[in-house]
Amino acid sequence: MSEQNRTWVHPNAISYEYEHDGEKSKLHYFRSWRRLDFTLENYTVTRHVLGQNTNAEIDDPVFDEAAEKVGEQGYDSLSDEEKRAFADHQLSYVQTYEEGGNLRLIGWAQIEKASITAFSVKEKGKIGNPDKDVLVGLKDNDYENYEKTFRRAKIQLTSHPEDLPGALLLWTTDLQQYGSDHGDPDEDFLLAELYMEKSKLVQVVEELSGMSEKPALTIHSQALLFQNEVDESLSEPWHRQEYAFIHDTAEPMIVDRLTYRLIETDRRLRDTDEHDVIGYGEPAVDDELTKPPVQPDQKTFEPVGGDIAGQMRGVKRAIWILAAAIILAAMISG
Repeated sequence: MSEQNRTWVHPNAISYEYEHDGEKSKLHYFRSWRRLDFTLENYTVTRHVLGQNTNAEIDDPVFDEAAEKVGEQGYDSLSDEEKRAFADHQLSYVQTYEEGGNLRLIGWAQIEKASITAFSVKEKGKIGNPDKDVLVGLKDNDYENYEKTFRRAKIQLTSHPEDLPGALLLWTTDLQQYGSDHGDPDEDFLLAELYMEKSKLVQVVEELSGMSEKPALTIHSQALLFQNEVDESLSEPWHRQEYAFIHDTAEPMIVDRLTYRLIETDRRLRDTDEHDVIGYGEPAVDDELTKPPVQPDQKTFEPVGGDIAGQMRGVKRAIWILAAAIILAAMISG
């Protein structure tokens, strides 16, 4: 995508000017659910066991009265009960997590047959929840000219009590100060923060743990992304797609499904024709696969004719005729 004069129209549309043969026209990017497939060759699974946390937003009327009294009359004015409440108040902050922990699968993945560009747009726009007085992303008088295309992303798939939408966002070098993993690049990258219902992810991890060689994982997902209206109208599903999002926003993203191979054999399989559909008619059999293997220094011969038994009967008949002729000649000469 080349540099363009992109302007925010509404949460699901961005306009830009297109010039051809000296004539200018206005085209759009439209935001919709786009399918994305991520293939992870290398990944790590970690388990986080949760214990306790603190929460200062706890109602404690006894402490509130004691604190007010300390402010007016000093600590010595407190009764023994009020002093205990004052001293132990912060222990009430401690809370136990309802969930005992979670699993997290982390890895870097190629984006199959697609690229995603993070770019900037002009003008302020309300993106996100319109019911909240929060502007996510675009700011007044703060237009940053940004454009970068990505063909890989960091995947973080975390277990959750229920399937939950995640987010696709640009993890900038500024954000890396709040947290980064070993191996993260010292540059901006795509981050897909995804969630899956806990029992499903537990099953995946248990199956992977029992494999000597871990298979590649493919995460089939969907995300709300923009696409050029020309590309959207002309491209076919099997074409490489070019998607985009505004660089300082987080776009909703969901896990469609996760696939990996449980069993793989080394048997050669031929590519099936379009009509060879599993479950319909007799399965296609490759004659080459049904032949016995050729041993070293051993040749395999093919019969010349199709009726071998008939050919053998003909040979026997010729031998008997020859024998009879020999006997008859001997009798005549004798």
